[in-house]
Amino acid sequence: MSIANLSILKKVSLVVVLMGVAAAAIAAVGASGLSSLGSALKDTGAREEVAREAMDLRVDIIAISRMTYQLALAPEKAADFAAETDKRAAEMLERLPKIATTASPAEAQILDRTKQALDAYFNQIREMVAVAATPAGQDLAVMKAELAKALEAQKTVTAVVKEYSTSSAESLKGSRENALAASGFTMLVQVVTAAVCILAGVAISFLLARRGIVNPIRSLTAIMSEMASGKLGSSIPGTERKDEIGEMARALEVFRTNEEQMRAMEAQEAALTAQSKDLQSSISGIVAAAAAGDFSKRIGKTYDDADLQRFAGSVNELVENVDRGITEVRRVIAALADADLTHDMQGQFQGAFAELQGNVNQTMAVLRQTMQNILNAAGTITGNSISKISNTVLNVPQYANSPAPPTKASTGKTISCIRGLVTTLLLNCSGVFWAISNNSSFVSSIFAASFIKRSFCLFNKKRSPS
Repeated sequence: MSIANLSILKKVSLVVVLMGVAAAAIAAVGASGLSSLGSALKDTGAREEVAREAMDLRVDIIAISRMTYQLALAPEKAADFAAETDKRAAEMLERLPKIATTASPAEAQILDRTKQALDAYFNQIREMVAVAATPAGQDLAVMKAELAKALEAQKTVTAVVKEYSTSSAESLKGSRENALAASGFTMLVQVVTAAVCILAGVAISFLLARRGIVNPIRSLTAIMSEMASGKLGSSIPGTERKDEIGEMARALEVFRTNEEQMRAMEAQEAALTAQSKDLQSSISGIVAAAAAGDFSKRIGKTYDDADLQRFAGSVNELVENVDRGITEVRRVIAALADADLTHDMQGQFQGAFAELQGNVNQTMAVLRQTMQNILNAAGTITGNSISKISNTVLNVPQYANSPAPPTKASTGKTISCIRGLVTTLLLNCSGVFWAISNNSSFVSSIFAASFIKRSFCLFNKKRSPS
């Protein structure tokens, strides 16, 4: 498991454990050094104790030597000297085992010779005490001779003890030097260990804290500052981490992604708004042109948005249908204006224009049939009657429904027939003009009247030769 994936708490705990290990290492080295130093000091102390015992042994030898001088001068106190000699001898011999505790093999040999010399020395003193207890002890020369023997034995003991003291002093000196060296080494090891552990702990802690915590947080902070200033960048580093910094990076990546989506949506909205305004402007132009009677305008631009493009196509289709419908109506009306009843509205229409197409075409058919009926009936009418019919047609609004004047029966019958045909024609024409005027604003009743007048004038011209 990577250290980067550890939580911050675990990283801090790891640093604490690391420092604890460093402290434990320092303590272990210190304990080992102190133990070594303690052993050295203990050995030094033991040797110093042995040195004191050896010094006491020499003091005892000197004390016994003084006793021998006193015995030579006062042999009558031989009994007291005998007891004191035994006491001193026992004390001195008891010191030897204590001295032997720190003795080296060479020193042990010296101690053996010391014990032998002491035994010989004590035996010589006992002999001197025994001589002093006899009458011969009253002789000063005899006592001096015994004293000389005792002093000779004392010299032997003193020489052996001095030899041991010299060796013991050297051992004590070496022990002290070892203790001092151990102390210095312990201090050096302690300092070096502490320095190494502290430096290693600080370095590892610094590396762990800097690379595992500080640098990633600093990087995220810089990215957040850039995002606050509007710079999104490409991606957020550290999203693959499993610690709190990874959670922060993933949350920041969500913010960055949302901001990118928001900007993309704003850009799309701005583009859509611009296209909508352009489409609105185009539609306004088409509507203005249509209001002025020009239905030739179209939306020629292509829009990226499917809805706008579909709406533009619908507007073009609407204008196209209106243009075709009005064009057809105008064509039929123009034909009507020229008294041409042969034209119909062509094409396929829907809705109101389909209804208008049906009405116009039906009306034109009725008009053609009516005119045909009039032409057929006109074959039986005289010129005078035709003139009257023309006058009647021209004055249709005034007396289209008035009763016919009295004439001959045949003439009245014919006129009644013509009157019915004319009435039908007028009603059909009125239906045409009503349908057209309700679907187009440019048709007027004056045009309708003009059409009727021109139609019958043309009819009269055609019928006048007969």
